[in-house]
Amino acid sequence: MSQTEKKNITASILQRLKNYSEARKEDRGLTITNYAIERFVYRFSLSQYASQFVLKGAQLFRIWTDSTYRPTRDLDLLRFGDPDIAELERIFRQICTVESDIQDGIVFLPETVKGEVIREENNYDGIRIKLEFRIGRTGEFMQIDIGFGDAVNPPASEIQFPSILEMPSAKFRAYCQDTVIAEKVEAMITLGYANSRMKDFYDVYTLSKKFHYDGITLKDTIQSTFSRRHTDIPNKLPVAFSKEFSQDPLKQIQWNAFVRRNSLEPADLADVVEGIRAYIYPVFVAIKDSKDFPLKWQPDRGWSTQ
Repeated sequence: MSQTEKKNITASILQRLKNYSEARKEDRGLTITNYAIERFVYRFSLSQYASQFVLKGAQLFRIWTDSTYRPTRDLDLLRFGDPDIAELERIFRQICTVESDIQDGIVFLPETVKGEVIREENNYDGIRIKLEFRIGRTGEFMQIDIGFGDAVNPPASEIQFPSILEMPSAKFRAYCQDTVIAEKVEAMITLGYANSRMKDFYDVYTLSKKFHYDGITLKDTIQSTFSRRHTDIPNKLPVAFSKEFSQDPLKQIQWNAFVRRNSLEPADLADVVEGIRAYIYPVFVAIKDSKDFPLKWQPDRGWSTQ
């Protein structure tokens, strides 16, 4: 392919991304970053390393809700095994060089791959990979956050990663919704008042308002996740589900800043915490009492036998 043909493809891609962002009233930089993530995942799926990782995090909400949900510029993954920055840098450099079988106008620069330890709430929380991509003269960095652990329950299932410009998209293993909920709830319980991760509250609350859940599956997933992370199931109402937490001035400030920063529909933190309490606390009670939980969650009705 000639340089002129490559430039024409790149110009077409950038124009289509511009049209897409304008139609959705979305920040153009965010659209470009999400396009880069999409095309990187596609190359990832063609590589020998795809089976070693599982997709998690906010990118999944694009699949589940068929929308951008809340803005995110990151790709979140789980890897089985021990963390090793040098090995991960090597893996991601190789993924950058995987040749796509379609002309998507994007190049990933292997020489820019750099790994670092992630620390959140003063705890080790995985490894972050940063790398540069280019679409013509447009160059940006993308970020990949990698957590480490053992097999998840329920097992990861294959999903079709969405494509912004209707190109061939990746098939990749991903968390199920119950696992996402269980891990976010575990973080809420562990961190208590120290928790500044307002996105976890937003995510769990939103999922509970959009989808139906099976009580037995959610109970088993929460129990498995807490056990894997060596966290006890609370035997009383946890701090994160309390009115004291939702009415705390600092938590109100953190919540309002999160909503404003992500251009989300305003919601009261007290309503969010109350909604999560109604959704999750009955599951905790069933686990502590060693009882079955054969109920169904419906967004407009809560837990019921139907």
